[in-house]
Amino acid sequence: MPESTFFENYGILGKVFFAKESKIWLAGYILTKSGVLSLDARKPLSALLINFVLPCNIFSSFMIEFNLQILKDCLAILIVSVCAQIFAVIISRFIYPGSTREQLAVLRYGTVWYVCF
Repeated sequence: MPESTFFENYGILGKVFFAKESKIWLAGYILTKSGVLSLDARKPLSALLINFVLPCNIFSSFMIEFNLQILKDCLAILIVSVCAQIFAVIISRFIYPGSTREQLAVLRYGTVWYVCF
């Protein structure tokens, strides 16, 4: 079955579950549990996955044919994300009335930069 047809049939779950990174993580888990890889080998393999494989996959995901519709979609996403960010900044000023100054800084950060959590 071609890859695009498979992903169209199973949507985002198929993309997430059958992504290259998931296969690598699963292989690492199996090899570690079976004793083929020691626990000491996990750190360099994790570093390789995060510092090399993941950025390469992100870069390759942008290698698409660019057209006017993609530009319109990107602009719409940008507008929505800027509006969401502005809303988060505004709402973070009002939703934590009983917090200390130190707590307020952390809570506002968590509200405005919610992707970090």
